[in-house]
Amino acid sequence: MLFELGLPVHLSSWMEYYEYHLAHAKMSNVEISYRFVVTKSTIQRAIAFMGSPIA
Repeated sequence: MLFELGLPVHLSSWMEYYEYHLAHAKMSNVEISYRFVVTKSTIQRAIAFMGSPIA
């Protein structure tokens, strides 16, 4: 369904990463990536996307 709406398929995972990032603001992206077993760049993209204003 997310794809049909033009949203990234992985949006639900990104929301989880962003929520964790907000709850643990002092943790680095690398530390968060270890928690979710994803790459640091995945965390960076998720945080950037979720933190961007809606057009």
